[in-house]
Amino acid sequence: MALLKANPHISYDKLVEKTGRSRATVKRMIKRLKQASYISRIGSDKTGYWEINAQCH
Repeated sequence: MALLKANPHISYDKLVEKTGRSRATVKRMIKRLKQASYISRIGSDKTGYWEINAQCH
């Protein structure tokens, strides 16, 4: 969450690099955060950004 908050335009590849986790693990973590409504993806996968929802602040 801190990485998404610090850089809302961060890519999956950068998340993998920064966390040291596999791409599959990062995707699974993002999926769980989205399902719990902690984050939302605004725009497309390529040009969009991550939004941290108000309940997480």
